Amino acid sequence: MTTTDATKPLASVTLLGSVTQRAVNAIRLPICDAFFSIGRDKDNHLSLPQDTAISRHHCAISMVGSAFLLKDLNSSNGTYLNGKRIQGTVPLTLPAQLTVGQTRLLVAPETTDCNTETQCEQATFCGSGSIVIPAKAVFERRSEAFMVVDVIGSTQLVKQNEAQFAAMIVTMGKILQHALRAEAEPFLQCAGDGFLACFGKARNALDAVLELGPRLAARYNPPPPLSVALHWGSASLSPTGERTGQDVYGVFALEKVRHAAPGLTPVQTVSGIRQLVVMSERFRSKLGTVRQQQTESVGRYRLKGLDGEQQVFRWVETKEPLPA
Repeated sequence: MTTTDATKPLASVTLLGSVTQRAVNAIRLPICDAFFSIGRDKDNHLSLPQDTAISRHHCAISMVGSAFLLKDLNSSNGTYLNGKRIQGTVPLTLPAQLTVGQTRLLVAPETTDCNTETQCEQATFCGSGSIVIPAKAVFERRSEAFMVVDVIGSTQLVKQNEAQFAAMIVTMGKILQHALRAEAEPFLQCAGDGFLACFGKARNALDAVLELGPRLAARYNPPPPLSVALHWGSASLSPTGERTGQDVYGVFALEKVRHAAPGLTPVQTVSGIRQLVVMSERFRSKLGTVRQQQTESVGRYRLKGLDGEQQVFRWVETKEPLPA
């Protein structure tokens, strides 16, 4: 396939995972052409031949002027942009998550030179400019810790500086991927202005939250205010690798509790970031005694997807180091 002479990529595509693949050590491919195709055939820029839910020529990303576009190439199972199926050609605002077949991809802005890009570790090439990524279908249900991170006031932040906001979301994703590196069955999903992540242990999810704020504060001034919800439950894997079930709906509803409780506002942390961390009683029960003591009850609420009223707690930061 022909490529441009550009020394800098226009964007990048990262494999977030599928029903069998992990979100850590993600394969990353720079987009250096104004047209980038995805499909099962080997003549695509990104080839996924073993994902039988993907069409031979499934979709394409193109750049017209300074704007990105996403086009579904009459695929059999559709192309999904941030969870919604598209028809024809639509604007593509970065960062964005694409679902094609059983594969989830993150398309994000890119600043690294193509010539120095370490392209696609753990991958095999099947032709000039193409990369093959295996995928298989396995369906299961598992119990885990769910974490939803949302940037408060994201709409206004985008209006102020869209490029910086996009870069910040990419940074958040990298920090969370790093936190997930030791997980046996990790999961990370970009929701446009935030993330859903899954951990095998509650304490690992809490550690990731407590690491996220300081690392963002060290890079951005001022850092974005964050709202975080933590919940323990079970989920099923959908054919596209998404987590589904009442507890998934529940953790998103938990993050929205702040809208129903005026007193639930972000507080300034030692690192300088304004952050609100709430958790369900089930999640709190999975923590050790010392960490449970660093929470306070904020009331009982009805949460979409969960039965009855749920006791909600908020994390209270202290200057004392947490136990190892």
